[in-house]
Parts: sequence; C-alpha cells; structure tokens
Amino acid sequence: MNILGIHDGHNASAALLVGRTLVRVVQEERFSGLKNHGGFPARAVEWILRDTGLRPEDLDAVVLGQWSKSTGYTREEILASYHRTATEPPPVVRDWIRQTRVQVLRQAGVYEQFKARFDTARFSAARSALPTVDADRITAVDHHTAHAAGAYYGAHFTGEPALVLTLDGQGDGLCATVNVADAGGVRRIASTPAGHSIGDIYARVTHLMGMVPLEHEYKLMGLAPYVEDEKAEKVSRIFEQYVEVDGLAFRRRTPEATPYIGARLKRDLEYVRFDAIAAGLQRFTEKRMVEWARNALRHTGLRKLALGGGTFMNVKANGLIARLDEVDDIFICPSCGDESLSLGAAWQYHADRTGGRERPEPLDTLYLGPDIDPAEAIAVAAATPGAEVVADRDLPQRVAELLADGEIVARCAGRTEFGARALGNRSLFADPARPLATRTLNQAIKMRDFWMPFAPIMLSDRQGAYLLNPKGIRSPHMMFAYDTYPERFADMASALQPADRTARAQLVLRGQNPEVEAMLEAFEARTGRAVVLNTSYNIHGEAMVSTPAQGLDVLRRSGLKWLWLGPLLVRKR
Repeated sequence: MNILGIHDGHNASAALLVGRTLVRVVQEERFSGLKNHGGFPARAVEWILRDTGLRPEDLDAVVLGQWSKSTGYTREEILASYHRTATEPPPVVRDWIRQTRVQVLRQAGVYEQFKARFDTARFSAARSALPTVDADRITAVDHHTAHAAGAYYGAHFTGEPALVLTLDGQGDGLCATVNVADAGGVRRIASTPAGHSIGDIYARVTHLMGMVPLEHEYKLMGLAPYVEDEKAEKVSRIFEQYVEVDGLAFRRRTPEATPYIGARLKRDLEYVRFDAIAAGLQRFTEKRMVEWARNALRHTGLRKLALGGGTFMNVKANGLIARLDEVDDIFICPSCGDESLSLGAAWQYHADRTGGRERPEPLDTLYLGPDIDPAEAIAVAAATPGAEVVADRDLPQRVAELLADGEIVARCAGRTEFGARALGNRSLFADPARPLATRTLNQAIKMRDFWMPFAPIMLSDRQGAYLLNPKGIRSPHMMFAYDTYPERFADMASALQPADRTARAQLVLRGQNPEVEAMLEAFEARTGRAVVLNTSYNIHGEAMVSTPAQGLDVLRRSGLKWLWLGPLLVRKR
C-alpha cells in the first residue's frame, strides 16, 4: 500500500508510507521558509510524489491527521486568537455545549461519521490538490489516535506490549489519552477532555510573557533552571491550583477552561519576576506529567512507554519520566508536536487496514526530506557573490580541523531531517569546549535570546564518558535531557544548559549518518573530545534551511564564515 499522511494545521507536514516503511516525511516550512507554516501542505505533497516517482492515482489512501480543522495558521493569527481569549470573558456556556456535544458523539461511537458528513470542507483542500484520487480514498483519523500511532508504531519495541500516552494543548476535543498497545494495535483506556490541559497553560503563559505561543515554549523551559528551587516552588504552587491529576486523567480546578485562563494568569502572576514564572511553570508541568505517567504505569503494569503529542517536546519532563522506577524502556515520537500527525495518520490507517498482521518498520531515521543535488550545490555556490569553494573531498576531516581550530561550520548536506531539531544534516557545529562559541552563535548567527542553551551531538557508544544514562535510553532525535558528569563539564560547557548542566543530547547510532559519524571521530582524534556542539541551521524566527540556495542565503546574511554544502566546503570571503 502507498499511504499519504497529511497534517494540514499549524506546522503542516506530509508523510508517505510504502508498504511497511516510512520513506518520506517533510514539513511545509522547508519549502516556504515560513517557520511552522500552516494550512494544506501542497508543496510537501508535490515534492513527495515527484521525489518517489508516484502519481496521485498510485496512492491507496490519503489520510488526514485530525477531524477538526485547525484555525489560525500564521503568527499574526495565532497571536490575535490568544489575545482575544486572554481579554474576553470566557464563554462558559458555549464551551460546555461544545464539549458535551463531542462527548455525546464519542460515547455513541458516531463522532467520526458526524465529522465526515457535516464537515465536508475538511477534505476540500486534499481533493483539490489531488483531483485524480478517488474521493473515497481520502479519509481522516482522530487527532490523539494519530499521536498515539506516531508514538507506538515508530518505537523500536513496536509489537511488544507497551503503554502509550498522548498529551498536548488539544485536538479533536481531547488533550490527553492513555492507551495500551501490542501486536494487535493501540486501544484507548482513558482520556481527558479539552479544557483541562497543562499544555494549554504552558502556551498561555508563553503568550503572557510576550512570546509566540505554539512556538516559543522552549524558551521558558530554557530559562527555568536559572531560578532557585525555593522561588520556583513558590510559583509552582500557583499553577497547581489550576489543574490536578485525577487517576488517569487531568482535571481543572478553575471554573474557566484552560484556553480562557489568560485573565487569571495575568492577575495571579502580577509582580512575579519573569524568570520565576518560567521556573514555576516548568516545575508544575514536570510534577503533573510525572504523576500522571506513574499512575498510568502502575495501573497497567506495563514497563515500556511510548509518548506522543506536543507537550512531550519538553525534554526536561521526558528525562524525569524516563528515570521512573516503573520504566524499563521509552520512546518518544520524534518532533512529536502536530507536525508528527502526518506520519501517525499513515501508520494508523495501515494498522486499521492490515488488522495488525503487518507491523510497520520502526522509525530508525528522520533523514527523509529533500536531498542536496551536487550539481545544484555547485551551480548555486558559483553564482553566490562572496562564496568561495575551498574543498570538495575529505570534508568530515576538513570540518573537524576547522572546529578544533575554533571555527563555526554549518552543514547543509544529505537529506533534510524531519522536525524541529537539527540532527546533523541542517546543523551548525562548534567546539563545545570554547566558552565564546555560544556568544558568537547567538549574536552573529542565530540572533536569538542569550539564555537559550545549545545541545551536544556524539556517537551513542561514546556517551558513557559524558552522560548519566544508566538505563541506556536511546536519544537519536534529541527528545531527552540527561544529567552530565561534573568532571567533563569543561569538555562540553557550551553545549549544556549552563545553570543545571543538563544536556539535550543527540546520540548518533552507528551507521545512521556516516559523514557526521566520520566528522565526530576525526574531531575526537584531533582533540580527545568525542562531543560537538549542534544547533539548527537557521536565523532565529525562520525555518531551518533545506536547499543549497537557502543554506547560502543564511551564510550571506549572518556572521557565519564556513558552510559544508553537499559535496563542497564553502567559505565566505
């Protein structure tokens, strides 16, 4: 089967499942350059079909990753929506009617049929983009079902009994689910209605602090460790009055639903320092997530855990969950926000059609986007004023030498990685032992907030010298924060969170990315350090680069000097 999964909301994406294998997945932002580009991913769909040589009529199914159409795609629309809900009185009666209607339809087992019949505009964009696909081949799956499928079917333990948790702001009337899964599929055993969401609260506080919700939550997580425990705990107790854990679900303690909590936040947090707000919010979020996960683990007795949904982008909370005594192994759907709904939708449709008889292949790579055409890289470099090609061979060795000499080098080579985090193919690299690396990256290249930490990249079999990871939790996609050995701090200081010295590490598996693997080995041979600083190749507020033209454009507009571009090493004069 050829199954095209689509997410047409905020941070739109498309994914192609061929048989049991996910062969392509990419976000629309990689083509438009607009970070978190929302709406129907027309260019992503077009590229997937062109790159794989498929025609629309070759698709057995086109599956949307949610039933309810998202509203507010651009930053301006999102900010306007959040400002409106923060200032207007909460529509308590209307919200109650909406939630009751959804619950009644779900309990009657007709929610999907209702949406398909009365929300026909939901599928219009897909039909317009793929006019030769029969209408009966275009369908949708529930938002949290897609999140759960993305978590379980991508896991390295797919087919084994596991607990699957989903958690986000909201989608299709829910904000959290608890599921049990095995070779027969994924079965939901508990859920939390929208309006009781800790993800909502995190986004509302992001907006309150003058940042962009659904985009800048990571800034609050990065700021939180700078605050003393006592101050963080004091603010955490304010948030704990809003939402509690009730068994396998969350339950709000406020009369207004969490999307309308803005006025309460403004009142309760007035005169509280901005960094203390971030610290208290993070502590509250960690407490609630850990308590909920522990309840579900003990209730089911399962010891393998798969997680999906945007709230699990919180690597600090993920690290705490992974360390629970009840957890033997854990997998988190990479870049598990709504951009992952496309791949989850494809996997869920495959599971439904095969009845669990054909288990999808685990997700062992995210390098599934557009590749670099060597001829295009050579032509674009030659046509870029001020760009000079200095090498076209032995690039891992040459780049390792530059890093060891204190240079910062960008890499735009190989297939672009899916998701919010650079995994070596669209990355900026630096020597993490050099204290000034972060200053240069932040001020001259990334142009972002000074307090934000960077991340280390290392080969997985070299982590023992740097990270505390007694369970051997895999992290090829940067989904966990690890504690580090104090005696190795100097070796990677610039790639850690400075306040608590944790590391959101990328642990590269052998054979996963041969050129990056060779660079890391060459850097270790030259310096004795097996770790390099890694951050995404983009200017703050813009999408990660994808094409040679985009890579050279950022080189031109920033303080960057070196670019590993496909088969070339380029220097800016």
